[in-house]
Amino acid sequence: MSEKEIPFELKELSNETEFSKIYLGIRKKDGEKFAIKAISKKLLNDKSHKRLINNEIYILSHIKNENVIKYHNYFTDSNYIYLVFEYCNGGDLSNCLKKYIEKYKKSFSQEIVQYIMKQIISGFVYLHSQKIIHRDINLPNFLVQFITEEDKKNLNMMKAKILIADFGFACYLKEGQISEEILGFPLTMEPHILNELFKMKNKIQDKDNELFGYDEKADIWSLGAITYELLMGNSLFNTDNIDEIKKRIDKGEYTMPQCISMEAISFLDSMLKYNPENRLDIKSINNQYFLIKKVSEFHYLSLKNKNGNNIGNNIILDIRKNNMKDLLNIYNIVDHVPEKEIKSNEIINKIKKLNLDDEKEKDEFLNNLFDEMNKKSNFIEPLFAPIELSEDNYYYSFDLVSDIIIKA
Repeated sequence: MSEKEIPFELKELSNETEFSKIYLGIRKKDGEKFAIKAISKKLLNDKSHKRLINNEIYILSHIKNENVIKYHNYFTDSNYIYLVFEYCNGGDLSNCLKKYIEKYKKSFSQEIVQYIMKQIISGFVYLHSQKIIHRDINLPNFLVQFITEEDKKNLNMMKAKILIADFGFACYLKEGQISEEILGFPLTMEPHILNELFKMKNKIQDKDNELFGYDEKADIWSLGAITYELLMGNSLFNTDNIDEIKKRIDKGEYTMPQCISMEAISFLDSMLKYNPENRLDIKSINNQYFLIKKVSEFHYLSLKNKNGNNIGNNIILDIRKNNMKDLLNIYNIVDHVPEKEIKSNEIINKIKKLNLDDEKEKDEFLNNLFDEMNKKSNFIEPLFAPIELSEDNYYYSFDLVSDIIIKA
């Protein structure tokens, strides 16, 4: 197809990358706007790139969800393949966050992040149900559609639709199947994939001959990483150096300020687990309190000792903890921990047996417990996995400081 035959007037929206270039396409016959991704045909000379392009077109042609970018069709000329998508007037989520911080001197509120992540998680419930993993989850790959130009001008994120985009690395995984391709964005990349990338970059031989592979749980980590960035205004480990990211993941810590709710911490903790088997699946994440409770009802942790003095401004979480059983055994809060996976309501029922009915007695017990734990460390690990939704359980889960365990 010659340039004259292209049915769109193309206006550049982004700089050209190794893989593609994004245009605003104004359809000549009626002036309707579209987003057009131009992919150089030179990439077709490489079999792996050709497969990824074909895979993207195939997946986009077979999915339909209100939180996934709508794909219309494609056309070609002598140099490019053009993929035609619905147009989003707000650009991508990364730029919206940067502009918001510049305009309001703060990151998104928890209410905004809840609103955004409800849409994103809903989209991934659909994708994972279709056995599709995205493998390239980062803020530039989520597009924003504001209802009005005034909303766009004011960056009114509560009046914005969020759409999952860029399926260039996406693939289908059959039941029990794993992927071994090293793809994605290092800042949000699942730790085991990043480790393989690190070994490739530094030409490290795998002496242990460890098996490598991943499934949809790789997406879960990345969703946790973008949630953190939306809340904090900076990336999870705040560096774009692969070696430094790996070092910080190996250390296994990330911080949250006290002004972030327990619900947000729990939400992050359910996704940012080093071992994939300890991450919740997408359906369980969709039922987390951070997504389903009113933000006005969220709870907050105050890190103070019995004298009312702050013992730290930040909550430091450990991504390498394997399970709650180890934490409970450290402090003997319960006499016996079942071998089966512990549910939040089981923990609560154990704590209830302490019979701390008197408020002063309860306060003294909890303060003493907190002080004793703080002699060992300032690291804390949230213990909640609130899957079973019960108002009674919810109250006790967040009312008792005993549900927060300081890491030894």
